[in-house]
Amino acid sequence: PSLTGTVDVTVTVLATGVVRDASVATTDMQGLGAREVGNCLTTVIRNWRFDRGPYIVETIVFPFRFSPIITADPRQALSS
Repeated sequence: PSLTGTVDVTVTVLATGVVRDASVATTDMQGLGAREVGNCLTTVIRNWRFDRGPYIVETIVFPFRFSPIITADPRQALSS
């Protein structure tokens, strides 16, 4: 619950809509598990599929921003 920061993931998409590659371009994540979050994102994104289109290979950068949930009672964050 204390992760903060941004992970920018570069995604290469083939004309077929298949993701050829996903990698962490930049990160300023802080907190327990920061490295694991980047690895998890790229693993999941490699399984994404996009609509087939008239385009060629495209590279897209997706920013993922993380911030902690602030509550008056810390136990509420765990039950959400």
